[in-house]
Amino acid sequence: GLRSIDSMELSNLAFILTDRCNFDCAYCYESKGPRRLDPRTLVRAIELFRPYFARDCTISFYGGEPLLAFDLIQQAVAQVRALPARDGSAIRFSLTTNGSLLNDDILGFLSRHRFSLSLSFDGLAQDVSRKPGSYGFLVSLIPRILADERITLEINSVFSAETIGHLSRSVDLLVRL
Repeated sequence: GLRSIDSMELSNLAFILTDRCNFDCAYCYESKGPRRLDPRTLVRAIELFRPYFARDCTISFYGGEPLLAFDLIQQAVAQVRALPARDGSAIRFSLTTNGSLLNDDILGFLSRHRFSLSLSFDGLAQDVSRKPGSYGFLVSLIPRILADERITLEINSVFSAETIGHLSRSVDLLVRL
């Protein structure tokens, strides 16, 4: 039979904050445009779904490039942190980003709120398929992120027929980092 909506539990609530992106990745299928999530919609969605959050619910932020709407991430985290705590609940946050906009202030915010960070980084193919010049920045950034035990880091890499020759050396690079 059908379960009542009252017994529904959400393990993840995902927000696409913006269609904008500051990269033009060769393989990206996402449409880019000026659309941005209205802050009132964000607030209302959290209010609407809060009663159904599982005790270990994760709120995820995507884009385009979600850090182009960092103010919305800050707003959502503040709203969730202001909610009355439920016994044993541990609402978590995750962010998928190309990493290009990460700076000390944003990394500090992610650390304070114990974010899980998914970094889109194609290793040695980065400057070929993503954005020329972004490789060096991200290679220097990854050790800084790893040094912060409050941020969980995972790397998402894409290799195509044109860049597959970089795969093994890229995996070696990531292991060394």
